[in-house]
Amino acid sequence: MEANSSRPLRWLKGLTVAVSIYCCIYIVLLTVRAMFYIGWINIGPEPVKWIEGHEGLQCTVLSIWWFTGIAFNVLMLTFTINSTKKLKAGTLFPASNVGILFGCAGAHLLYKIATQNMPILFDARRSITLDLGYDELLITTFICIFAIVYKIAGMIAEENSLTI
Repeated sequence: MEANSSRPLRWLKGLTVAVSIYCCIYIVLLTVRAMFYIGWINIGPEPVKWIEGHEGLQCTVLSIWWFTGIAFNVLMLTFTINSTKKLKAGTLFPASNVGILFGCAGAHLLYKIATQNMPILFDARRSITLDLGYDELLITTFICIFAIVYKIAGMIAEENSLTI
């Protein structure tokens, strides 16, 4: 890498540290909240009301909510760490990040669907809703578009490095 390229690398390292701290805190808070819902810790008003005959549905919604919330944060952390490592090696747009971005989009969409259905945990007589708001679909679409543009930028960067 050139001498003047150390500044973007330092910025990316700082961003990686910030994303790492954010993701770790979010994962811990998400896990504590899930433990509260299950009833393992006693904070807040009241844990989940396990309704007989609907425990499977309630566990499914809670599990999807927790796993996809963790998956999204782990994938974002992986994306930033991978970008930093590959930039040190001289690769501007690593191809492996494209799959990570599409994984982020899928995890985000499932997390939002599960979040939309969290009232089932407290009243299982409600039906599962697939009514997503504007912001959930917009963010998921934005992540997918970013992944496509990222892939194209990676192909162009690779082609330019081969012609020099």
